[in-house]
Amino acid sequence: MSKKPYDFLVSEKEPLLYLEASILRMDDGFLTVLSGKEGTRIIAPSGVLVLMLGAGTSITQEAAIFAAQHDMHLAFARGRCNVHSIFMSGRYQDPQTICHQVRLVDTQKLEVAKQLLRLRLTRNDTAQAAIDEALLQTDLAALVAWEGRWAKTIYREFALRNKTSFSRDFDGKDAVNVKLNILNNALYSVCTAICLSCGLHPSVGFLHGYTRRGGLAFDLADIFKTELTMALAFDANIKGGKDAMYALAKALRKDNFNVVKHMIKICLHIGGQHNMSWEDL
Repeated sequence: MSKKPYDFLVSEKEPLLYLEASILRMDDGFLTVLSGKEGTRIIAPSGVLVLMLGAGTSITQEAAIFAAQHDMHLAFARGRCNVHSIFMSGRYQDPQTICHQVRLVDTQKLEVAKQLLRLRLTRNDTAQAAIDEALLQTDLAALVAWEGRWAKTIYREFALRNKTSFSRDFDGKDAVNVKLNILNNALYSVCTAICLSCGLHPSVGFLHGYTRRGGLAFDLADIFKTELTMALAFDANIKGGKDAMYALAKALRKDNFNVVKHMIKICLHIGGQHNMSWEDL
């Protein structure tokens, strides 16, 4: 066990492993996965951050407990926007990080929401005039509305670039919406795992979290959505959810896990675990 709960994240840990039509169980003390095509193989929990179980996959109680004890988070995906479950270990964590997170929500919620949106806009190479306009919003409702309008422009840009008509529909059956749903769920799972591992609560958010749980995970995921889930969903070379999941795992590993490390820095800052400023992020 690492001395700090987030130490294991900055190593070369596989961010996401996706399985379909498989059985996970314990065999002679090892976590194994049995699939028809590949037979039985061992999974090392210390080398995987999130294990996402797709269609036709089951896991025994013993295997689930073993995964939780070794900081491997389990998520379930059945397509569309189904709720997924995360299993955490039972070890005790220092509450100071959550206390700091809650204090920020109580005293600086609008300011932190603006900084998180600024990070997203900057990462999308948004014009400075637009960033300044976002930072001038005087309350959270106005900021959320501004962010929603801006996000629609990103979808339109992807549609025009890929010469396709598109409307975001969580129940949509078209290829782009199907891939967006499963990719977003996977990204939310990764962000949830990182929030929890850094001692934060994934539902105590700043910009999101008014209508459903997962606010901080959504806040964190949105910063990187354009380059990850949107780009992959509109890529015609990626066929179906399974290919999309493999592509997301590859994207998270890109540039020595740059995105994952950036997520960790943001979480550590929200938890008050370093002295960096928002501008340094």
